[in-house]
Amino acid sequence: MANHSGRRDHANDLQKREEDVRQQSERHWADFLNATLGVIGFPLGLACLSTKTPSINGALCFVFVLSIWVNNRRLMPKHFREASKNTSWRGFWNNVKFWLRTAPAVMGYVYLLLVALSHPIYVSCTTKYQCPVIADWIKYYVGAP
Repeated sequence: MANHSGRRDHANDLQKREEDVRQQSERHWADFLNATLGVIGFPLGLACLSTKTPSINGALCFVFVLSIWVNNRRLMPKHFREASKNTSWRGFWNNVKFWLRTAPAVMGYVYLLLVALSHPIYVSCTTKYQCPVIADWIKYYVGAP
């Protein structure tokens, strides 16, 4: 009997190790995809600055990055796919954690969103909230919003 118990314990240990390796691989995959999408956001935002309408082009680029994410959802690790089907706060939080997992990704997303939202921010700063410093910075950095 002790021999069979030892085999079961060994099989359980192997199964647990395999599960740990799988979860670690999923985390690495998620980090890689997230960092890649974020890194794509930064040069897209920079490219938009050289156009006549950077905020419109930034919004289009953000839609492009979002479409990459949507199209590659089938490749996402299982725990992200299952969590995103859930409409609860936990499912939402798991998706937020996915997008904010690495610093390069966060910087790329924020930069692209800043370029995309430059025109609405500029308009609200000049008409509604009277924040000329921010409006001047946007006009200086982004150009014609």
